[in-house]
Amino acid sequence: ENIFCRSFKGERFIVKDKSIKKIQDLGKILRKLHKNGFDNAYKIYLEILRYWKIDRKDRNRRFKILSTKELDSLNKDVGGSVGKQFLLFLTPNLSTKTISKIAISYGKAIKCADNLSDINDDLARGYINISKEDLKKYKLFIKRKGQKLTIINRDLRKYEELELKKIGLMLKKAHNITNLIIK
Repeated sequence: ENIFCRSFKGERFIVKDKSIKKIQDLGKILRKLHKNGFDNAYKIYLEILRYWKIDRKDRNRRFKILSTKELDSLNKDVGGSVGKQFLLFLTPNLSTKTISKIAISYGKAIKCADNLSDINDDLARGYINISKEDLKKYKLFIKRKGQKLTIINRDLRKYEELELKKIGLMLKKAHNITNLIIK
């Protein structure tokens, strides 16, 4: 985060680590765009910083089971932030308020789809993206072995099917919101 901020501010320094170099490069690119009159570059910079704050909070929930309300809030924040970054870049003529509404409506659905697509990968890393209410409702049990988690009841089909339907409804709602906003 510090490297990103310093590079956006125009500080010059050498970075040897390749992944950190990419963060430095992102700061430099946004700075150049901002200096060349792309007003949303600064907003993207701020949204990236906000995303990292959300991400730190997300990483602190390792091995924790969240309630539906907590998981929904996290999904809305993560998905909305990523969506906002893209929309700020791709739709500079829309107001920030409009971009936020669209990003949040689609972002939550996209993050939920991401969670569903990699349940086992997330569990292997210690992240539970199924709410405590859904674990109970679908009789799914989490087992921890060292730093990895697994679902004991491996019949996720019913949960997955209903989650897909919920995601479809979220996307439909997001589409409707977007149509109302854009008109």
